[in-house]
Amino acid sequence: MASRLKNVPMLTSPDLYFLSTNLWRSFLSKLCFIRLPDPSVILHLFTLLASSLLIGLNLSQFYIGKELQGNINQDGTKMLALQITAKVHELLMLASLGNILWSFVLDHLVASSGLPLCTLSAGDRFGDISYLWSLEFRTALRAPFRGKSVFLFLAIVFTVLGIIVGPASATAMAPNLQDWPAGQITVPLNVSSDRLFPLVLDQNSMPNMQCTQLWLDCTPNRTWSSLTTNLFSFWGQVDFGNYQGMPELVGLPASRTARTLRTRFRGPFNLFQPQYTSVTVQPVWAANKVNGIRLLWFANNHVECHRGHGFCIYKDITWAIPVLQPVVRTSCELVQNIDEVHFPSMAENLNVQAGDNQGGISPGPLSPQHFQLVEVGNHPASQISAGALLQLSKPENGTDPVVYACSIQADWARSSVATTFLGSPFVVDGYPASFFEPNAEGSTYSGTRIKIDPSWSSALNPVVDGVENQTVFDMFYSAGSVPATREHTQAKIEAILAVLVAEGMAWIGSEADIGTGIPEQNLASMSWGNLSKLESVPDAHKFAFVTSILGYGYGLRSAEALSIGRLLSLLSLGLYCAVVSTYLIVELARTRQSTRLWDGMLQMVSLALRSSTAQPNLARAGDLKGRSLLRRTVRIIVHNGYAGMVVEENQGPGEMRK
Repeated sequence: MASRLKNVPMLTSPDLYFLSTNLWRSFLSKLCFIRLPDPSVILHLFTLLASSLLIGLNLSQFYIGKELQGNINQDGTKMLALQITAKVHELLMLASLGNILWSFVLDHLVASSGLPLCTLSAGDRFGDISYLWSLEFRTALRAPFRGKSVFLFLAIVFTVLGIIVGPASATAMAPNLQDWPAGQITVPLNVSSDRLFPLVLDQNSMPNMQCTQLWLDCTPNRTWSSLTTNLFSFWGQVDFGNYQGMPELVGLPASRTARTLRTRFRGPFNLFQPQYTSVTVQPVWAANKVNGIRLLWFANNHVECHRGHGFCIYKDITWAIPVLQPVVRTSCELVQNIDEVHFPSMAENLNVQAGDNQGGISPGPLSPQHFQLVEVGNHPASQISAGALLQLSKPENGTDPVVYACSIQADWARSSVATTFLGSPFVVDGYPASFFEPNAEGSTYSGTRIKIDPSWSSALNPVVDGVENQTVFDMFYSAGSVPATREHTQAKIEAILAVLVAEGMAWIGSEADIGTGIPEQNLASMSWGNLSKLESVPDAHKFAFVTSILGYGYGLRSAEALSIGRLLSLLSLGLYCAVVSTYLIVELARTRQSTRLWDGMLQMVSLALRSSTAQPNLARAGDLKGRSLLRRTVRIIVHNGYAGMVVEENQGPGEMRK
């Protein structure tokens, strides 16, 4: 029979009248030049193209705009339609995978030595995770048959794909509402990085609080007056019974913009109690530059929109400059022994004594409500940038002097100075992540500790009233409610010190201009394309100007980071595309005819019931689950011109019963 059936073509459906072998062979020989299209190819190509389209949209960072396509203010309905489409795509992909796996099984049943009976359910059950621990799969693991490793590999891969292609399609098909990258350029300044971010604050790094023609009647007192009115005047405010509150965000003027100072006070407030009083504010030079250069970006984007390349429709725009931003933390304690002053450490269970040149400081030289910076010991665990000694009147009686020793911790921390289209014009914001608790679990804070020389105190606490010899510290301390207890005094001087140091650091390098010294007022006459081509001075600091657009779009990367979930979804769809493409190439390259007459388990059962050659023996005693039957090899053969299924049973070495 083997020689007789050597060139038998693929078989007709068991529900049809079977042609004789000779007639069927003669019919095919006349039409050998025709390759009838497989209807399943349409399914494979459709799902392959849809998956490839999703991958392409996300890889190309395709930006949609302010709204999804269609009527406005109906994004919920549009997202529902996309999710339904994703579900249809999932079902089509499962049908495609099932067709491929079933084709593998059927080819082995017809053209090879057959497969165990337990493998016939793979094409229908692969999409269910329970198939991997089902009786059929466990039996296939133990049964010896040709092509076992390939079958097990395909069964596992297809089962995993059947689980993940649905969520992958839904993730890749849903557009994100997020900030999308919209360009970045690098611009040089006429100052060095050492001038902008000095690691030691001394006479060579004094803040430049010069005024410009933008502010009429401008004096340095403008910043201090703003802090007095908008921040410290609220000190001691009591509301809702015993509840005390303080604003922790305040706007500050710079030379050409308004900045945002953020604070976290250690007490006596009930909202949040950080370990230390913390303050951060944006550098003046960066705040000025981000507001000036954004106007050039607007003009350039307007031109690009007319050319069809710009971002014409958006919810919001963010312009930012990544910088090192001042972060200051303070901690104060009452001095018990003036002959041996100890400063509170920013590390646990450690106090640091004043430097040798400051040992045994007497409060006599200190004027009331005045402070001075001192050097502290160089203990490696102290983490202190500088110390400060303050002599104040005793809060309980207002006459006796008391001295507080304060530790100052100052950092240049990674941040981003930004302004937005929908935000107030010329107002910038930005702060380092977790600046008030940098050592907390999961914190992404990154900062560089600096040292503060005592000579820097002249810039830190200038005199604002020459008649009464009132300093900035005096003005802040007298604003609002004057502390009546030692604890309240300690909290207020911590806040004042942190604000003074942070604002002083923010004005360092404020005189910086772009290029070799192009003033801010001349930026309007420049073109966007020439910014990155400006000449620079030696050792010039270069900053990045980054623009992002808020809107809908497809993409792996937002303005902040890479989307891991979307990346995994694209990898899943890519694996599916690789499987389908490989299958189509193999089918196209193969020379023998393949059958598509049985495309499901139900048709296999129908064929088995019609097969007169099939001999389904009963399971042996003790094999109630029929494992021995599931391990038997199943084949499809042609016998006397009819298709049939046979179950083979090994009786011993060299014997086979059908």
